[in-house]
Amino acid sequence: MTNHSQNLTHTKVWYLAPESIEDAATCEILTRWLSVEERGRMQKFHAPRHRHTYLVAHALVRGALARELGCEPSELIFESNAYGKPSLVLPDSSAKLEFNLSHTEGMCVVALSRFSRVGCDIESLNQPGLEVDIARNFFTLEESEDILNCLPAQQVERLLTYWTLKEAYIKAEGQGLSMGLDTFYFSLQENQLPRLILKSGAQQPSAVWLFKQIMIGKHYLVSLAIEPKHAADMDIEIKKADWIGRL
Repeated sequence: MTNHSQNLTHTKVWYLAPESIEDAATCEILTRWLSVEERGRMQKFHAPRHRHTYLVAHALVRGALARELGCEPSELIFESNAYGKPSLVLPDSSAKLEFNLSHTEGMCVVALSRFSRVGCDIESLNQPGLEVDIARNFFTLEESEDILNCLPAQQVERLLTYWTLKEAYIKAEGQGLSMGLDTFYFSLQENQLPRLILKSGAQQPSAVWLFKQIMIGKHYLVSLAIEPKHAADMDIEIKKADWIGRL
């Protein structure tokens, strides 16, 4: 695979709708990109659409990384930490590539950075059946009150704004739900970046994280947690991964 960006100097986000990949030949190529273990996990999904989402999402990760490294997607080898966060082991690279995958119904995204740890989460804002009362079970009192104080038509979007930020943060830290979603919250002020606030006794962050949110189309909200080591790390390029459809 062609090397497209050996000198990635910013945060890049690739997105793709799984249903945009339909033809059997392309799906066969993507399947060959996956490891034996990944193929096994894919086959454990009972619903065909869930298997297809898994295939496209994990092929997106491999394809995006391979484009940066100038190798074949099938050559990539990953390892996971105790909490399940994957990292790239092979091929060796002079500058480590950080990445994070997220997907929701109808869309998947992968965030890449050459120098900075990164976490991402995506949710569809079009969830009319979502009950905002679940915020009381997972969020802090500050966040729950803010959600319920919004106009009814805005409550679901506010809830998902908090949810994606929390997910992006714990994924960037690489410790999953062990951090406790009710031990920290976000301050959301108009025209300002989201600000992380810790509750008493919360686990201290391992870095000074910066948070950004971007939209894909009208319905998909993406939150990013970035450990900026260079000013350019906060520059975000978001593009459709249409190169997968041209295989």
